[in-house]
Amino acid sequence: MSFNQTLFKKADIIIQSAALVIIGAIWFFDSDLAMMSFFLGIGSWQLISMTIHLVQRWNQVFLGRRIYQYTLLSLILIFLISLVNATVMVWVLYLLLFITPLLAFYYLVICYVEVFGRK
Repeated sequence: MSFNQTLFKKADIIIQSAALVIIGAIWFFDSDLAMMSFFLGIGSWQLISMTIHLVQRWNQVFLGRRIYQYTLLSLILIFLISLVNATVMVWVLYLLLFITPLLAFYYLVICYVEVFGRK
């Protein structure tokens, strides 16, 4: 099944941007719910988006996307390895708490640059 790359990327940018706005609005009422929504909602969407990009082989030569993919895959591997030891897992979770929002923003920028920045 082949997707339209440009249409998907534009939808990707809209979905991520809308989710950030909605989560920002939720933050005023319940910061815990906003954090959980951010990590589960945007994180899940970006994993799905990255998987679609890998399967469709879209923009695999773009350095920004490759850096993101290898970083994310490395973090997933580190997390899985940390499951062996509870102390190490706590430290890895703290690391992920701070790194994942940066990765989420970086991925949004990557999608934007791929659609609008490279003509």
